[in-house]
Amino acid sequence: MRDRGVRPARGSQYTWRDPTASASSRALFIAGLSLLQVIWTFTMDVYLPAFLQIRDELHTTSALVQVTLTGAFVGMAVGQLVSGPLSDAVGRKRPLLTVLAVHIVASVVCAAAPSIEVLIGARFVQGMASASCGVIGLAIVRDHFSGQLMVRTLAKMAMVNGVVVVLAPSAGAALLHITDWRGIFGALAGFGVLLILMVTFVLAESNPTARRRERPPSALRADYRALGRDHAYVAVVLAGALVWSGMFVYLASSSFIFQEVYGLNPSSYALVFASHGALMVIGSQLSSLLARRHPPRRIVTWALACLVVSALVLVGSILLFPGAGFLGLLIPLWLFTASFGLIGPAVQALALGPHPSRAGTAASLLGAANMALGAAVSPLAGAFGPVTVGSTVVLMAVCEITALVVFLVVVRRAAIPAMLNGMSARAIIIAPDSFKGTASATEVARALAAGWARVHPDDELRLMPMADGGEGTLEAFETAVPGSKRMPVTVQGPDDRTVPAYWLLLPNGTGVVELAGTSGITLLDPLRPQTAHTLGFGQAIAAALDHGVDRLLLAIGGSSSTDGGTGALTVLGAMFRDEAGAPIALGNAGLADLAQVDLGSLRPLPAGGAVILSDVTNPLLGSAGAAAVFGPQKGAAARQIAELETNLARLAGLVAVDAAIPGAGAAGGAGFGLLAWGATIAPGSAAVGEALELPRAVAGASVVITGEGRFDDQSAAGKVPSYLRALAMDAGAQAMLVAGHIEADAAGFAAAVSLTELAGSSRAAMGETLAWLEEAGARLATAVPVSATEPVASTEPAASVAAQTDSTRTRQAT
Repeated sequence: MRDRGVRPARGSQYTWRDPTASASSRALFIAGLSLLQVIWTFTMDVYLPAFLQIRDELHTTSALVQVTLTGAFVGMAVGQLVSGPLSDAVGRKRPLLTVLAVHIVASVVCAAAPSIEVLIGARFVQGMASASCGVIGLAIVRDHFSGQLMVRTLAKMAMVNGVVVVLAPSAGAALLHITDWRGIFGALAGFGVLLILMVTFVLAESNPTARRRERPPSALRADYRALGRDHAYVAVVLAGALVWSGMFVYLASSSFIFQEVYGLNPSSYALVFASHGALMVIGSQLSSLLARRHPPRRIVTWALACLVVSALVLVGSILLFPGAGFLGLLIPLWLFTASFGLIGPAVQALALGPHPSRAGTAASLLGAANMALGAAVSPLAGAFGPVTVGSTVVLMAVCEITALVVFLVVVRRAAIPAMLNGMSARAIIIAPDSFKGTASATEVARALAAGWARVHPDDELRLMPMADGGEGTLEAFETAVPGSKRMPVTVQGPDDRTVPAYWLLLPNGTGVVELAGTSGITLLDPLRPQTAHTLGFGQAIAAALDHGVDRLLLAIGGSSSTDGGTGALTVLGAMFRDEAGAPIALGNAGLADLAQVDLGSLRPLPAGGAVILSDVTNPLLGSAGAAAVFGPQKGAAARQIAELETNLARLAGLVAVDAAIPGAGAAGGAGFGLLAWGATIAPGSAAVGEALELPRAVAGASVVITGEGRFDDQSAAGKVPSYLRALAMDAGAQAMLVAGHIEADAAGFAAAVSLTELAGSSRAAMGETLAWLEEAGARLATAVPVSATEPVASTEPAASVAAQTDSTRTRQAT
């Protein structure tokens, strides 16, 4: 699966909460999380040159010193099993601070250990804490990224980790010149203190309260069962653990092999270790480059093949050609470590990508399996006698060959027909609108992608969140147009309360202003059908004019009022007075007193004009007008609807604009008011789609998935789903629909899913919207065969696709 990398807008500041906001914020994000990831590398590697010193000072054996490494592996497995699910439940930051404090205490105990037994126990705790930092850091990455961008981000983090692998033994060897092995553990405690300061003052919470999953024992068991039933996930985890076991075998034996068998001193050993770390960095960066054109599964297959080849060359060199000497070991090890760097980011992305809602738990099982299997396998090199080069490389080869077999048999099996047919990955466009009140367009797209990837992980998924001029329009433009800048503004909301908002400045000088964020219905509780107004929307428009924008795009969906746009026009200079010449009250109720309208003092339009973005074609008045159609959505009772209509008619009679113009009734008549200012109307979906370059993207796609919260007659007439359906038809692609409710004919869609029918009720669907969206994505994927040339399995509408079985409903509800 390849995800082109949607850049969601999460906040107005460039913090770790919004690592995708710019290149600099992403670099800060990667650097910070890399430090959390490398603490386990330091914990494992920095003391390796001191193995012989520990053995001699504590009067123990080499095998028991090796157990300090094994103990840390076991601790890592245990720590991840606890910290991953915990971070899903309470957030990422608090568990991080806790495990860092534990790591500091354990490091101090290691430094003061009077015996090998105490050191082994403290190393267990130290490993548990350090691995917890790594798994929580991995979950943070999944909070922000998926697919291609996740592979590339993890590859950059792996580069930092590889540099640490290079430096850690050298740092340990250097420390041995100025201190002893106890001082090395003291330095680890100091590093932990620095990380606590960084997490406390720099890291922002990436798993907010609204998105955290409840964690009673039954829910945790349900997550583990769900992951266990995902055979592809289990196979990826097992294959990855076997790969790591091969590396752990090498790590556990390397100090004795290089220093005792080949006679290297600590400094020379550190240089050899550094060369391997450098090649791991090269491998991870190659993974990042390959991810631009290939899905993670393909990268994993290639890397496993390279690992097997290098391991077999190692066996042949050591056992069949012992005269090859030191270089006969070193050169194949270079290929092995480069391949290990290549596989890491792809395995992590492949395992976590389909499980965004349980990223911490999925990451914990992945990491725990690595550590547990590594801890079990690595001592086997010396289980039947002293550690030898031959026993080490044979065990490494067994691990890598087994990993390749597991991956090919289980994970690649579904892709074999495609490989035989010479197919390339299909392009799947996922371009939904938001599900109002439950999920943003970006969240919807990600959930659908996760479900689709469970069935067709090799497909290329392009997430392109859409909007039609309503809620989410600013986010869609910000995603589509690099260099867009949020311009904060404080406005008066539709109920007169102060509202922090923003408008968007595009690089070409265009300003995009969204009514939903300044005067929208989501800002009201309770609804105010007669007194809500658009004054805040006008204040945001005025702020954009004050800035000097060349052109305005005005997204007017999601309104809360039926004031005919008079609130916004008042800010722009219009005067609405009663018979006595006094200004009327804001809102539709004020229009009952309207007697005079003066538009002569309106601020001029910007040089490039103003365009109203709206897919609503309703007139201002009549049975299809603003009051009759949209009044009930804004809380108006039948009697109030008649009053809203009467008051809008009074406004229309005093303004020289045809109230029958399509779109004049949009946003409670705000379209009518903006037309009076001189603005023009354009379809919102088409405008956002053009900015996203959707027509070009759809032209090369096999399937186009779209959706919104409620698919009704208005949707069918011209909102996001109908726009995407038309693009797909023109391009010869299959259009698919997902909606919370499907009330209109879904003709033209190859398949459709209603979340209400899928979940069993509207309440259930709204309670776990993202989980049901993920399941909807999987349902749609099952209707599409592996071959892109075969027809969709079912072209029936929502009910038949959604209600195939009840087994998934039970699983998701749990």
